[in-house]
Amino acid sequence: MLRIGILNSKGGVGKSLIAQNLAVRGLKDFGRVALVDADPQQGSVGWSALRGERDDGLVVSKADGEVSAALEALEADGVELALVDGPPGFLNLTEEAIAAVDFVCVPMKASVADIKAGEYCVSACIDFGTPYLIVVNEAATERRVTEAVETLRDLGQPVAQTIVKRRVGLTDASNAGKAASEIGRAGVQSAEEIDRLYLEVITAARASAQGGRNG
Repeated sequence: MLRIGILNSKGGVGKSLIAQNLAVRGLKDFGRVALVDADPQQGSVGWSALRGERDDGLVVSKADGEVSAALEALEADGVELALVDGPPGFLNLTEEAIAAVDFVCVPMKASVADIKAGEYCVSACIDFGTPYLIVVNEAATERRVTEAVETLRDLGQPVAQTIVKRRVGLTDASNAGKAASEIGRAGVQSAEEIDRLYLEVITAARASAQGGRNG
């Protein structure tokens, strides 16, 4: 089973939106996909309740106890791809998730403050030897995006080519218990961005899982 964390120690960076959309996109390639909600606020569990019962192979569950134990149980149940929607601010839970996954996607908004606030998660990934990729999320202006990406790359950080822009489609989809790809024309542009991001993340995660952890 491939294990990917959508993690950042800072809240409000769009972890749940990205996790939900990547999970739905993963159904095209994996028979069973799990979205593990490790956030005490349980936003993805609430999203799943809005989604209702569907026989599409997506399992959404909260992480009762350790994230690693939840992932092991899902793997034993035949899940092929698991995404962990991480908590904001709960540093011990974020570290636990980082230690339990093969790869981490770190969403960040395009601002100096967000880059600074995300340093803890990045440092923890390095300490645990868990490969990671920073994703510039909720991008509003091209100038700020360019500055953020240049700053991160100057710091030697791996940054996704795909920029996830601030669009109404993503929020509207989540509020309806759906992914952007499931709401028709309003979500087309967001769905295209998610598709490109998914391919980047899955390719990097598979390479990391095959090659073993760093360090």
